[in-house]
Amino acid sequence: MQHIAQMLPTLLPRLRHIPALNTSVWRALWTANVGSAMSAHTSVSRYEKGVLIVQVDHLAWHQQLLRMRQDLISALNRACGRTVLMDVEFIYRDTEPSQSEISNVGRCT
Repeated sequence: MQHIAQMLPTLLPRLRHIPALNTSVWRALWTANVGSAMSAHTSVSRYEKGVLIVQVDHLAWHQQLLRMRQDLISALNRACGRTVLMDVEFIYRDTEPSQSEISNVGRCT
């Protein structure tokens, strides 16, 4: 049995009448097109008006993805069989607490 992410590139060009793809479809497309290493450090948050919002868990991956932005947009649009994606926004937030957050722990404000 084929995984849905493997079937999407074949199915999407046939579904041209669908005006927009939902976030779940974008998640599957992202995973199928960026590979397992990149997918392990990213997650698709949402798709809004032609922009895919992707969370990134490490600054090095964030910088690499910024350099690859146009190639990723092209690859994802090819997988869709049409141009629906205009941009990808990569959001990185360090999960480590800042020094000011650490120094305020236990302090009443």
